[in-house]
Amino acid sequence: MHNIYRKLLAALCCIGLGWPAQMLAVAFESSTADAPKWFRLFTPNRENRTLTSAGTATYLSGAASFTYTDDQLWRVELRTDGTYNLVCRSGGVYIDPSRTQVIGINPAFYPVSTEPQTGWQIKAINGQNDLYIIVSGTKQLHQGGSGDDYRVISYGGGSNTSDPGCQFRFESCDLNTPVSIQSVNAVQGFLTMAPGNTDRIVMRADLQVGGFQGSTSVSGMTIDLSGSTDAAADLACIKVYRSTSNLFYGTLKAQATLLDSVTVSGNTVQLQFSEPQKLEAGSTCFFITADLKPTATPDHEIDATLKSIQQPDGELDINSNPTGKARIFKSHTMLFNPYDDGSHYWRIPAMLVLRHQKDDALNGRIVTVTDKRYNSNGDLPNYIDLITRHSDDNGLTWSEGKLIAGDPAVSPDYGYGDAALVETAHGRIICLMAADKQFQGSSYSSPIRYYMTYSDDGGQTWSKPEDLTSQLYAHQYVQGQLQGGFTTSGRGILLQHQQDASRNGRVMFAMVCKFSSGNYQNYTLYSDDEGLTWNVSATSAYDGGDEAKVAELPDGTVMLSTRRSGNRGFNLSTDGGETWGQQYENSQIWGASCNADILVYSDDIILHTICNSGSRQNVTLYASIDGGKTYPYKKVICELGSAYSTIERLANGDVAVYYEDNSMGDDAYSMNFVTLPISWLVSGNPGLENFKNLVNQARQMAEADTYDEAQISTAKAGEYEQNAIEALRKVIPTDEQIEQMSSYTEATRAIEAAMEAARATCITVDGYSPDTYFTISSLENIGDAGAPFFISGDGKAYAESNTLAQKWLIRAAETQGRVTLQNADNQRYLYRSGNTVALQAQPAEWGLEKNGTYYLLHAYTGNNGYVVINKGTGTLDFWNSASGNDTWRTAFVLTASGAIEDGISQTLLPDGIRISHKAIYADGPARTYNLSGQRVPLGQPLPTGTYIIQSGQKTCRVLIQ
Repeated sequence: MHNIYRKLLAALCCIGLGWPAQMLAVAFESSTADAPKWFRLFTPNRENRTLTSAGTATYLSGAASFTYTDDQLWRVELRTDGTYNLVCRSGGVYIDPSRTQVIGINPAFYPVSTEPQTGWQIKAINGQNDLYIIVSGTKQLHQGGSGDDYRVISYGGGSNTSDPGCQFRFESCDLNTPVSIQSVNAVQGFLTMAPGNTDRIVMRADLQVGGFQGSTSVSGMTIDLSGSTDAAADLACIKVYRSTSNLFYGTLKAQATLLDSVTVSGNTVQLQFSEPQKLEAGSTCFFITADLKPTATPDHEIDATLKSIQQPDGELDINSNPTGKARIFKSHTMLFNPYDDGSHYWRIPAMLVLRHQKDDALNGRIVTVTDKRYNSNGDLPNYIDLITRHSDDNGLTWSEGKLIAGDPAVSPDYGYGDAALVETAHGRIICLMAADKQFQGSSYSSPIRYYMTYSDDGGQTWSKPEDLTSQLYAHQYVQGQLQGGFTTSGRGILLQHQQDASRNGRVMFAMVCKFSSGNYQNYTLYSDDEGLTWNVSATSAYDGGDEAKVAELPDGTVMLSTRRSGNRGFNLSTDGGETWGQQYENSQIWGASCNADILVYSDDIILHTICNSGSRQNVTLYASIDGGKTYPYKKVICELGSAYSTIERLANGDVAVYYEDNSMGDDAYSMNFVTLPISWLVSGNPGLENFKNLVNQARQMAEADTYDEAQISTAKAGEYEQNAIEALRKVIPTDEQIEQMSSYTEATRAIEAAMEAARATCITVDGYSPDTYFTISSLENIGDAGAPFFISGDGKAYAESNTLAQKWLIRAAETQGRVTLQNADNQRYLYRSGNTVALQAQPAEWGLEKNGTYYLLHAYTGNNGYVVINKGTGTLDFWNSASGNDTWRTAFVLTASGAIEDGISQTLLPDGIRISHKAIYADGPARTYNLSGQRVPLGQPLPTGTYIIQSGQKTCRVLIQ
């Protein structure tokens, strides 16, 4: 949004302080009713809200703009006791310190018609006649924010000078000032269009008119389209409407009057009104819209600049180009807009494409469910219904909305919301939803409720919602008794690729759960009988997660993605969602704490949406071709205000995105549906591309230096065991073999398994097995301890205490030449977190750079940099340089430790292992180590001592005497 202030007319000339002549920021002055001096009273540091009266029946509020009307003009009247009255020009009402009414949690002020018994003190802040507090005892005028609906409330205790809502400014108003245009705000329109669309908003021009005498008018506007890809080829015409509302779509479009329509033949469009449009004091909206040609090219952009506004007495140069460009999608429909069907608000997209219907004509149908939030944008408890619509032509046309859950007779604030959809193997559509209580306020004795409705005819008719609350709360959770939970809105999954065939056909959703204490937890809710009964996973999938989604990978692994602020949280399950592994983060899926979606588009492509921003905007669609490890491909769907989103693959292969669109910055969302071809993200053959990348990595590993098992004590860092490399070479295909492949799945698994087996043999520290445990200590003594400090499993450094927490496995990372550092105690991995080290479930890559007798630890994941330790305190930090200084040292020592025997209690020899004449023999693959972690050969006499034998999944400790 750009604010262009007009400085052309004499009435608006600026004075030294930079304020227009009819509005001067001054020290307030008192006046009488016979000789009044009028002021605008506003909060410059709280959105420039202007104190406004609506009469004695309504609380005082702060208007977003100054309309030069009597209800926003105030005079200050001196009382006999030295205090002041505040009197409004509209109705002569007063602000009475004693007349308040609690609304929400704060008392709001109401005007009164007679002079109050108590007046106000008006005190300059810091002695300056620029900002004031207005107080009466402990009562204090405070401009509330959005949480108070911008009511003027009593807050501050009578002395608060620092809160922006308490800081008021007086602006003197000259009632002889002629009416004129004060400012023009050019607001970007919606950012999505499609071929054949009509009246798509390109821009809204908000003209702010001020003054008290007469009127002014506009007769035309000039629009520049040179920022578009090819405006003449894509646009049929540009129109301009005048409206009494700042919203245009849906039922509110009827409030707009068409003023002109011009065929687009070039980049300059001159809109001329048939007669000048008279403007009164206040704000007037003009909508600039476009009709697109049916031949408009998808992925082209439309960008408009408001060049100028014509008036009967001259032209105002504006040159305002709001942030953002509209994109032409393959198709686009606003399914719901504010005030549609009697509802101010619409939120929470859920979408499903049918694939298992008995009536094949229904397969490919898109089914959506949306929250109809009548009078509040907020969550439960509120008056919320669920409305479904469907499309049978990939989103080009849609059915009328139909109620599937809602019962205002129960209570005016009883609602059903946050719908999640799934289709069973036999074609039943299941819709799960929350109801009644707010999640945050839910408890076991008074819970948020949980309902299910279903359709057996492709979404034409739906069952009466069935209460499932008891099934949810009866489960025994690890964290104790459930206090509240609901499934994440959007879409669930149908399992189809499970190795245990009994799990195929399972439908599953992700839940967010809260307990009496601790973080929110993500569990999975699933049914093996198409919704008749429901089960909850045995373990939490994510500690500290929020709204989450699940997806089934081609190999049957279930992946959970959960809402967090910053990096998205993930976890994997290999048993159909019943138990979960170690949670981890993916820094490539980063954004605001907001509901998003993940979809397995094909065997080769995973899609993910997220608000790629620190706030709710910039909904972006990402693509991964390596199973969700990286997301190098992306397409911005809506760079401006946007929030919850869900995605699906359509029957024609296109990608559909259904999301909350607030790109015009209004107080309510439009529910936007767009489609795009997958080629906008990933083109060509991503499966082949990904497989070739894997083969190239394998070939590079296969060329590495090797060592023989008997020579491990002399092996160098970066060398692999010879047998492992030979096994890898056998599974690497030639270029000719690759060209003949029709599927890469089996070959990929074989190569990845061979690479993982080889990586497990890679030497990371000269002369030591990769299964050796090490301590990592400072080269020099630290502070008063007079001894080295050791990096421990909590990411800090301490004096040695010989615990597992100070011992580390140093293994080869996926990137050749780099390593991972895994703690022996908690099995977590060291990584860089800001300017210190921390631990996480997923491996992070490090460089182990040897410099003579010591090592440098170079982080490669997240921000690069070298670990440094404070020589005086032992504090860890990061530097970009490896040099360090007299205080911060970069040198660390690796010392082989005997920790490999800790925790090993089995003493019986595994099958196939025997000891004879001080030698260990094995019938199959096995490895033997001394307590320093060095490999020792099989079949050769060993010195007296304790040894560790690893054979298959079994490990034992033996004593050779």
